Amino acid sequence: MPRRLPPPAPLPTLDPACARGMAPHGVVDHAWQRLRRWLVGF
Repeated sequence: MPRRLPPPAPLPTLDPACARGMAPHGVVDHAWQRLRRWLVGF
């Protein structure tokens, strides 16, 4: 792994900037993108 990033935050505690104007499926997709970025490194 290129670099160690902090693991994705749990879903109940989303910061308002990320969760603003997002549907639930958007929140899940956003969390998946963060998890994939953490695993793959980009």
